[in-house]
Amino acid sequence: MERTCTFMSITVFSLILSRKIDTIWKEVLNYANKHIIIELEVRLCKMPLTLQTTYNVLAAISDKQSLELFRYIAVTNGDSDSLRTKINLTRKQYYSRLSRMTKAGLVKRKNGKHSLTAFGKVVNDAQTKIEKAVNSYWKLKAVDSLELSDELPREERVKLIDNLLDNKDIKEILYNKV
Repeated sequence: MERTCTFMSITVFSLILSRKIDTIWKEVLNYANKHIIIELEVRLCKMPLTLQTTYNVLAAISDKQSLELFRYIAVTNGDSDSLRTKINLTRKQYYSRLSRMTKAGLVKRKNGKHSLTAFGKVVNDAQTKIEKAVNSYWKLKAVDSLELSDELPREERVKLIDNLLDNKDIKEILYNKV
């Protein structure tokens, strides 16, 4: 952008020396409009178009260390050194994982500290729900076996779900399915 501005100021100066002022402004505006549009087109072409897909988001936190880093960022807004040493990653591993999370729109960096974006907070909440479901896996298997039998009325199934499970989010999901 600086190069364009310098070039434009030299062009304006040479136009002032060679022509009348009223026609100079027309040419300057015409020149500026062309170069601003070209500059925007160049910048847009160089920008990577990242379409947020479920795959990109899940891939960014798919391995154990990435998920651990994501959780750590969610809990503490730590600086790079403390994050990297806490999770015990090499420099390359740390930055490649952080880059994937940033490109997926999960993490941002401000004043040397990493934090979750608004989108990252939503994904973190969903990930927390998944974790709670995994912790209740065997209880959910018991609910599955109860649903296979058609002998129990709906009210009894709801009571059993209520007694078996502690998490209200999981209960609500299952109540809607019963």
